[in-house]
Amino acid sequence: MSAAVMEQPAQTLARAAQGDQDSFSELIEPLLDPAYRLAAVMLADRGAAEDAVQEASVKAWRKLRQLRGDATSLRPWSAAWRGGRGGGR
Repeated sequence: MSAAVMEQPAQTLARAAQGDQDSFSELIEPLLDPAYRLAAVMLADRGAAEDAVQEASVKAWRKLRQLRGDATSLRPWSAAWRGGRGGGR
């Protein structure tokens, strides 16, 4: 894999952290369906699952600058938060 391809997620994360909503969407989009499925199982309520995923997405957007690492660290960060949030309902 070329260095340019490997740098793309890091650049996307950097742009998202600077407030670029399109870059954030590019990062978060692949996580939404798995997040919803997890929340739906944990909460046993589709509406509550949608709300939990929306809340997690908003929180991810607000806290994106606190994320350490690269774009690959967004997945475990968001999963950890969703798991904690879903388990608390």
